[in-house]
Amino acid sequence: MKKLFIVRHAKSSWSEGKEDFDRKLKKRGMTDAGFMAEKLMSRGVKIQKIVSSSAKRTTDTTEIMNTYLGTPKKDVSFTNDLYLASPKSMIAQIRETPDDIDELMIVAHNPGVTQVVNHLANEHYENIPTLGIACILFDDKSWSTIKNHGKLGFYIFPKLFKQKNK
Repeated sequence: MKKLFIVRHAKSSWSEGKEDFDRKLKKRGMTDAGFMAEKLMSRGVKIQKIVSSSAKRTTDTTEIMNTYLGTPKKDVSFTNDLYLASPKSMIAQIRETPDDIDELMIVAHNPGVTQVVNHLANEHYENIPTLGIACILFDDKSWSTIKNHGKLGFYIFPKLFKQKNK
């Protein structure tokens, strides 16, 4: 079974004079990234490979989360191909994953994140919020064969847990 974790980057800042690609995380985004990584770990997640957009907010999200997840640095990559990527581009990136990887994380941006989750898991979310994480399960033995027949394993985001704690 293949487990795909689609992650939208953490909350970022709209600082004056910054290009979109160079936007940094807000303090809340940095805190939430560690918090959500701990939530994944509590579910027994063992991410073997992470592919992230190379934008500043996604690289920061990835690096913070990975301090908890512990994916070896050699198995973490950053690519411009995921910056504001379409679902088609994200799926192409996913299909390039070696078949010995069973747990893959993609860290990217909306609207592509929401669209790819809806497509691959046959869901109908209007918007995956910042640091929203969808785990999509595939019975496939190869990443190259995945299509829109995945099953949603779970979908979590920071405010889900904060609402429960009120």
